Amino acid sequence: MATKPRKGDALAFLNILGEGSGAVATMQDSLAVHAACPVLRGTMWVAAKWYREAPHLPECWEAGARGSGNGGDPREVKLKPEARRKGVSPLIKQVCHESEVGMAASPPPDLAVPEGFVINFEDILFKKRIGGGQLGSIMLGSWNGTDVAVKLLKNDVAMDSLTSADAFAEFAREVRFMSQLRHPSVVKFLGAAAAPPDFGMVMELAEHGNLLSVLTKARKGGEGAPRVDDAMRLLWAQDLASGLDYLHTRSPPVVYRDLKAAQVLVDAQWGLKMADFGLAATTEELDVEAKRILVGTPAYMAPEVLRGGRFSEKSDMYQYAFTLFHILSGEPPWADLDPKNVREVVLGQGRRPEGMLQGPPALEQLMRDCWAADPAERPTAAQALERLKGLSAPPPEMK
Repeated sequence: MATKPRKGDALAFLNILGEGSGAVATMQDSLAVHAACPVLRGTMWVAAKWYREAPHLPECWEAGARGSGNGGDPREVKLKPEARRKGVSPLIKQVCHESEVGMAASPPPDLAVPEGFVINFEDILFKKRIGGGQLGSIMLGSWNGTDVAVKLLKNDVAMDSLTSADAFAEFAREVRFMSQLRHPSVVKFLGAAAAPPDFGMVMELAEHGNLLSVLTKARKGGEGAPRVDDAMRLLWAQDLASGLDYLHTRSPPVVYRDLKAAQVLVDAQWGLKMADFGLAATTEELDVEAKRILVGTPAYMAPEVLRGGRFSEKSDMYQYAFTLFHILSGEPPWADLDPKNVREVVLGQGRRPEGMLQGPPALEQLMRDCWAADPAERPTAAQALERLKGLSAPPPEMK
């Protein structure tokens, strides 16, 4: 067993990862690895979670759990040959978040977690990775005996000065917004964990994933594919309108700015919950923006936003229309259009997505009203919700 080195001892870091072919990572070794890493700087909770392929990447937690067969918290995991080779080669920079081994790490950013929402990493049992992207991972975890979703900001993003400013600001903004929101159509924020450079956001688990995956499975069909009928389409339209009405009637109003199927979660009862508030902003914040910044997804941007105008509640309603199109057609809007051509198609040609639509005609008409070129002609979320309440359909049936 390796002796725990001094913090920042890069040579010890190399030696531990470079042990012989029969090396087994024990608790003492793992803590030593992380104590020696100039990026992780000895963060205890990460060390205790165990890695296998590349010891510093959260995506490897699941692989580590499979390697030990101990249900997500293995006591020992054999390091794969690839990990040992990285430990004694120039690729060590990749293992260590592409940092310069031995160099002093930058001071980690500080996340202000609202009072009453502080969660300790040690209280979370991570089970497996269920999603994520370039800047972070979504992990299935257990907290206080309940399955939860944990959104993690990758350690390398948190520490990389070139990438972290925007990513961390978006993460911190989401924590701030979600701690203030409570509505059936908004995913419930349970708390946040901050042990720099590790940051996590704990939310209720949406059993069916995001709406994009549900619609994709329904379109492809096959065994186990969900059945989307008119009642379900109406329910989804109402859920989204209700969520937007809640945001738009807050004081000050909140503009979501990136509504689309990928940002909406589907719960166990097939209801929709808006998630990912990293780009949301209040109208007061939008009023004082130094310059108009295009954020979000170009294919869903309202004409006035594409022209450099301000995001508003009405630009949210335009995105609501495009999300309705996805729900009614089963296809993402502008699926075959190069994003670079969206501006010309929308502004130059005045076109909107076309496709085979399924659902009540009144729902299709609401969609068309909401993507009107003139923001003043688009209904508000409250008006859309009122129109939807007048529609009826048999109870939804989902497999």
